[in-house]
Amino acid sequence: MAMGFKRIRIPIVSLTGKVDPLSGRLWGCDPIEAREIVEAVEQGAYEPRSWDEVKDDLQGPGGRSFHIKRVATFVRDGLPSDDHAIVLDLQPQPDGLPIGVQNGNHRLAAAQIRGDAHIDALVYVFDQADLDRELPGWMAL
Repeated sequence: MAMGFKRIRIPIVSLTGKVDPLSGRLWGCDPIEAREIVEAVEQGAYEPRSWDEVKDDLQGPGGRSFHIKRVATFVRDGLPSDDHAIVLDLQPQPDGLPIGVQNGNHRLAAAQIRGDAHIDALVYVFDQADLDRELPGWMAL
């Protein structure tokens, strides 16, 4: 397999303990608990705007509510098929986890909370052994 981005299907169980989309690290806010997102869904608190639309106005702790509502939107609606793919990085992260999320953190969080069986993602692959080690059960798309 040549180096480069590969579109693959990843079993959610392969990501357990390897990524933490609700840590708040990528968003610069305090950690978010899954129950907060479930409560947002129950209350009908959703956010239709993408992070790209609002990121300049919501840096830091003030954006926490946005993130809860954005994930709730994907929990309710499922993951759309659009140009905003989940992009993963198979490199050790500053928080010690082996996989980073370069894009699609809200979507990944929603898939985990929904209990989806898998996600489709773009992954930069240096070596297929990295895929096999970090994402067992992956399939090419």
